[in-house]
Amino acid sequence: MFAEKSLTWKRMEQSYADALKVPFDITRDRYVIFSDLHLADRVNGIDDFARNEMIYCHALQSYYDQDYHLVLNGDVEEGWEARPRKIRQAYRDSVYAMERKFADRGEPWHLRTWGNHDNIWSNPEKVRKHLWPELGEVKVYPGIRLGENIFIAHGHQGEIISDSGAWISSQAIRFGWRWFQRLTRLTSARAATNHLIRNERAQKLYDWASGNGKLLIAGHTHKSMFGYLPEHNSLINHLKRLESNLHMNPNPFQAQATIDHLKKTVAKGKRRRHSGADRLPCYFNSGSCVHTNGITAIEIDRGEIRLVRWRLVETSAESDALGNEDGLLFTIKPRVLQRANLAEVIAQIKLGSGRSTVQDSDGEEGKTAEDVSAAA
Repeated sequence: MFAEKSLTWKRMEQSYADALKVPFDITRDRYVIFSDLHLADRVNGIDDFARNEMIYCHALQSYYDQDYHLVLNGDVEEGWEARPRKIRQAYRDSVYAMERKFADRGEPWHLRTWGNHDNIWSNPEKVRKHLWPELGEVKVYPGIRLGENIFIAHGHQGEIISDSGAWISSQAIRFGWRWFQRLTRLTSARAATNHLIRNERAQKLYDWASGNGKLLIAGHTHKSMFGYLPEHNSLINHLKRLESNLHMNPNPFQAQATIDHLKKTVAKGKRRRHSGADRLPCYFNSGSCVHTNGITAIEIDRGEIRLVRWRLVETSAESDALGNEDGLLFTIKPRVLQRANLAEVIAQIKLGSGRSTVQDSDGEEGKTAEDVSAAA
């Protein structure tokens, strides 16, 4: 763990040094940040994005009409499971056509970073070969720096499996998991929901951001976050379940090892929260576009930062909808899950202490999008 923490810090520093620097006016600029689309080849049981294609394209059109800058923060293409040519063919007339509108405006209206599943774009020759035919002469970066205080990076940097071991992992996914997924219908979104792994990755990214006094917007974990680290309630519940069912567990030694690790993780989290070490609102995560209940994004809008979810919603009762002029039963709308004053958040990060300014739409602080959605 220490080695991965050290490597994360090193790789994040390098990504920050090599990032594109973009001038940023906090009072005027509008940005939307998406990550983890995982565009594949539309094969049933493999392409987790396909169910959200209509929602995503609708959202992009809305942002384009409102003069937002578009940032695609890594894992846009599912390069571990599908070939670039197949992906381009699958989404040429929808996703790439919408993205092209932003790209035609040039930088900084269209910005991309690479993640672990699309690290092919770290090679400019591959970008020219596969992306230029669809998007024009775009570039892909290891990170984006908005002004002096905001850093956008995918968040896989320094993770042993996803960064240093990316090639081995990609081969295992392409020639193993892809076919297992097709048979079982398991989604990669569910495969990425290991709480321990996601929380540990979030902790490392949070530590880097707080240590450098930056507002970090990441992706990678598929777990949307707004300012703070996730609470450990889910870990505590999992720990209780394991302890109560230990006598019936078919793998008691592995279960006990998991229990011991969870106890240490929960205790460490309590100590950090008690000391205030996790109370700087410096870690934001846009979630993903492969959720089963819509897509999530981070918006930066003229001095405000928001976490939003786009999804299909019922317009009204069926009888009323059929009587409407358009006759639509469903519409696609965003819901603001959490929001904050961006200048106050940045000021708090710089000070390193003080009262939180981050609130969700119901006035509560520090929840994930999943928590807010579950409570709704």
